[in-house]
Amino acid sequence: MPSLPFGYQDKVLLSQYAVLDLWRLALRRGGKSHQLFAGSKIFEADLAKPQHRIDSASWLVFLRNCQQLQSPELPLLTATAWLQNPQLPLCQLIQHATNLRQALSAAWYFRHQLAPYLFVRLQHDAESIRLEFRAGIGLGAQQRLICELWFA
Repeated sequence: MPSLPFGYQDKVLLSQYAVLDLWRLALRRGGKSHQLFAGSKIFEADLAKPQHRIDSASWLVFLRNCQQLQSPELPLLTATAWLQNPQLPLCQLIQHATNLRQALSAAWYFRHQLAPYLFVRLQHDAESIRLEFRAGIGLGAQQRLICELWFA
């Protein structure tokens, strides 16, 4: 019986969404590919494959390696790149929303596309609507960087 690359409980991410923009920006900030991917199961050649998936543990190792660059603007630049990425339909929808309510509603409707490592919960009352983000996996030391990425 062939072994599967992921278990049924594993969180998997599309590498083009989760890694590509951050990797490109980390290279511009002085990172080297072999250092950024060290210890992960991510390979540079796989980033060109549109449907290539990585497991969350590899992604967290990659984030840990990116954190070692000591580049405080990296999360903001990555979040901006994600928002302007034409391959991310949710980000395009949020960018072209006419008001904040429409953007938050779109984020809620497509919350499963945000990231499989985050759970999103909608809270609303008569005057406001809020999104609550909770970790779907143990984020460890990379939690700070992930929060900076998503709230930049």
